[in-house]
Amino acid sequence: MSITLYHARGARSLRVLWMLEEMGLEYGLKTMAFPPRISTPDYMGVNPTGTVPAFIDGDVAIFESVAVMEYLGAVHGPTPLVVTPGEAGYGDYLQFLHYGEATLMAYVQAIVRYALFSQKPDIAKEQTDLFLERLALVERKLEGEEWLAAGRFTAADSPWATRSASPPSWS
Repeated sequence: MSITLYHARGARSLRVLWMLEEMGLEYGLKTMAFPPRISTPDYMGVNPTGTVPAFIDGDVAIFESVAVMEYLGAVHGPTPLVVTPGEAGYGDYLQFLHYGEATLMAYVQAIVRYALFSQKPDIAKEQTDLFLERLALVERKLEGEEWLAAGRFTAADSPWATRSASPPSWS
């Protein structure tokens, strides 16, 4: 087994764990306390950002969860979880695969920062409103549809899976 996933409960590594399970791949799982850079200082040698996930597949090391998902589909596929170029819905697949991290997460981080740490409720409310406005795009896309792309459940649906399916409860 050459795949190892470093994971922390409630972290972005969950989507990688989910995809490994969905694809039926063999892997080693190293569950860590969050944040690992504090709880496990030698982890910085595995992932210099000190975040999770860290994904190792032989000589390949990837630290971004969505990049790992793309890698898994390309290298360990084929899998119906990936919409391929030329397939109807490919653009939607790419858009929503990256939307959560590229667009929504900046608002989530700002909300946490201003609501919890800086105690600036006006800014936190503004960021919450912007987040909800952008999240509405997902709801509009799903109006009358069960899935975001290609008429089937794909990796792009994984952050939104609670709409139609129960998320896994892996720890």
